[in-house]
Amino acid sequence: MATLTETKARPQRKPLPPPNSDFYQLAETLAPEELAVVKQVRAFMESKVAPIATKYWADDAFPFELLPAFKELNLGGVGMQGYGCQGGSALLFGLVAMEMSRVDSRHLRARSRIISDVVMEHDKSILTIQLNRPAKKSRP
Repeated sequence: MATLTETKARPQRKPLPPPNSDFYQLAETLAPEELAVVKQVRAFMESKVAPIATKYWADDAFPFELLPAFKELNLGGVGMQGYGCQGGSALLFGLVAMEMSRVDSRHLRARSRIISDVVMEHDKSILTIQLNRPAKKSRP
């Protein structure tokens, strides 16, 4: 009599397809330079962050060694206009955030938004102070 494992041979499982975080294919509507930014963020997150994200999550720590490489991405002010920000569309900001969250929603994405907001508020407050300062009176 045949055993259960002999009668029910397991079929070879197919590998899972790569995740499609852009279900509605909105990235196709971006300008080529904005699409390049999204692809650059995806490559960075998959090559640098994904291999260490679980370790830092378990240790409840932040991967500070990634900050210099993250700075090189030049993402400060993505989707914001003026004040020396990179600029870009709101869709670009959303897709960059989505790519970061797809790999590691806890560390870099949250902190990148906080840092951008703090820098922007700091610059706005300096500008507001300068604009509200009374004009210097010229000497006779």
